[in-house]
Amino acid sequence: MAVQAQAVPRISPEALAALIDTGQALTIVDVRPPEAFFESALTILGAIQIPPDEIPRRYHEIPRDRLVVAFCEGPPETESTRAAQFLVSHGYSNVKVLEGGFNAWEALGYPTAPR
Repeated sequence: MAVQAQAVPRISPEALAALIDTGQALTIVDVRPPEAFFESALTILGAIQIPPDEIPRRYHEIPRDRLVVAFCEGPPETESTRAAQFLVSHGYSNVKVLEGGFNAWEALGYPTAPR
């Protein structure tokens, strides 16, 4: 997924949880690579899973009219940053990367669901 590097804003787990609690229209995308994805039986509640190598083929499944939050397993958020940069380069205007990824989300006890 060759994409020109672009800065992508970050969102803290606390801020994402607050948006979910208020019913904010958003799409959460789990872009953990398969090996990381299958290490855990959980994902963020409501997340859709698109492996990083499938983003170029499946990005059209992600709505453009709302905030999109991409996450991977955790620091340094490499996969989610690449996915977010790809989306921005393809016209998505409201994309953020979850700081700390799934590891931070889960460590803080925020809602998860079986994947």
